[in-house]
Amino acid sequence: MNKKNNEQEKLIYEILKKVRDAGFIARGILETTRAVEKGTAKLVVIAKNVKPKKLISHLPNLCRYKNIPVFWVNSKERLGDIIGLEVPSTSCTIVNEGEAKDLLEKLKFQKARIKEKIKGITYIGKEPINLLSIDRVEKQIWFQQKFAKPILEGVKKGTLRFGKRIPAKLTLPIFISETRKKLIDARIEVLIWLKYKDIQKYSEIMEREYPNDLKELDKEMKKIYSQLKPESWVTFYGFGIIKKSQNVLSKKEVKK
Repeated sequence: MNKKNNEQEKLIYEILKKVRDAGFIARGILETTRAVEKGTAKLVVIAKNVKPKKLISHLPNLCRYKNIPVFWVNSKERLGDIIGLEVPSTSCTIVNEGEAKDLLEKLKFQKARIKEKIKGITYIGKEPINLLSIDRVEKQIWFQQKFAKPILEGVKKGTLRFGKRIPAKLTLPIFISETRKKLIDARIEVLIWLKYKDIQKYSEIMEREYPNDLKELDKEMKKIYSQLKPESWVTFYGFGIIKKSQNVLSKKEVKK
């Protein structure tokens, strides 16, 4: 867990501790679901390591429908302990902010900042965008020189990156690593979080990526990310060109 995620989880646990003793927490999947359905839930917390996943699979969509913020923590064991149970807990919800109102607003504000960053981008992935899950907030995107011409010609309109990432804003600069020069300003149009093994399930990826042959793409990815495994999380950005920089290709590349 990176530092930002660790701080976020600590804040969640601090909030839960403040409302726990006052009896403002609904514990477990049944109580949590009931509170969400009734509209009394202020915030829902779900443990990532719940198995089987189908136990909690309905909650994120239900919360989205009810406009209730969802946050994820790493351990069901730790979550159970924090909310006063002697057994692990899949989830819980706060039904009254009590003395934790200010902390809760801080948590919601941080989540809103993430939503603002991806507002206007088409998100296709099945994994919900969650503050605790983000590995990197991207301020620019870097490519090798060999991809400069395909990008400028509109052949390459997307990129796969290791881990769960989001753009810092809708428009990002794209740079060439060898020259350190900016190639284009790009608008992020599509965002997908997915397991690497599931690339072929998303037509948007193969339509925008270059090379768009799955075997060739796999070779390129493994050259860059030696730690890449079928179960690894990756991010796909689909982008469009807003503005091209001047004289970014060599004469040799222009003639190709």
